[in-house]
Amino acid sequence: MKHSCRIVSFILCLFLLILACPASLAADTIPWGSHMSLPSTSEQVGYRSKDIAPYIVFRPDFGRYSKFSEIAVDFRAEHLPRGTYLAVFNWWTESDTLNRKYASVKNDFGVDGYCGFQVLGDGSHVAIFTVWDKFCTDKNGRTTVYRPNQVLPENGKYSERDQKGLEGSFLHTIVPYDWKEDHDYRALVQIGSNWGTGNAHMIFYVCDLENGAWTLLAEYALGYDEVCITGTCSFLENYLSEYAGRVRSMVLSNYRAHPYNSDWVAARSGSFEQNYDHSGSYNYGSTNGAFWVITTGIPGRCRLPANGSRYSVKYADHSQPY
Repeated sequence: MKHSCRIVSFILCLFLLILACPASLAADTIPWGSHMSLPSTSEQVGYRSKDIAPYIVFRPDFGRYSKFSEIAVDFRAEHLPRGTYLAVFNWWTESDTLNRKYASVKNDFGVDGYCGFQVLGDGSHVAIFTVWDKFCTDKNGRTTVYRPNQVLPENGKYSERDQKGLEGSFLHTIVPYDWKEDHDYRALVQIGSNWGTGNAHMIFYVCDLENGAWTLLAEYALGYDEVCITGTCSFLENYLSEYAGRVRSMVLSNYRAHPYNSDWVAARSGSFEQNYDHSGSYNYGSTNGAFWVITTGIPGRCRLPANGSRYSVKYADHSQPY
């Protein structure tokens, strides 16, 4: 009888131990420990630096296509500390309307916009949508500034301001979105004409792939027409130095774009780069179906990526993403 009780007790303890194991360990899709010597929780929390962790950019390759009305990507964060920005899209655009009307069309940062998902310093989880102002100069030297107008959300936006500084001037909107670690999402950006007004709109959506729910996060009226996306990239950033030591990761799959006058195309290859030379450790690469990045501000945790900067995937979905 005592022997039976000990067996039952052992089984119960084993069952409770299994329940106590972190769910994220089972949910990870990338063997992160084989790509980086992962620092312990105490090492991550205890690390102090005035610098931020490495900033890694991924540029998808869509082959011969260069003008798009929509872009989409599936994304997942398997390490998601505070101070993280997973920028699903950083894009460039071109407008035939502006090019015909003005001698010079530019912005003062070098990109036209970005959108993605952040964890703020207070732990809030949000989505961000930013479009830079267009500075258009005619042949007589007169400059007109085109600033987008926020259509949605009608309420609850955190900011809409002229930000002068390193990143130039732009319309900037942040809305709450409770994106989670070890969870699959799909981001979608559409750009197109609002017929009859001559004013193209740009819309940012996210889909929770685990329940199929789509959310419209923001919509801007750009103030000009005949516009297309001419290129995009994604990046993983640590923007608060007090969280530099934390491990953060990004997994991207089914990176797709919709060219004008064509079906959706998939990026089956792309290139990585490390920008700004921030201190710390990083690695990146691809599996059969996804591109991945992992970073920490703690130095010496891994070697540099072994295969250079260009990677490919064997499996990528080119179907319509919605």
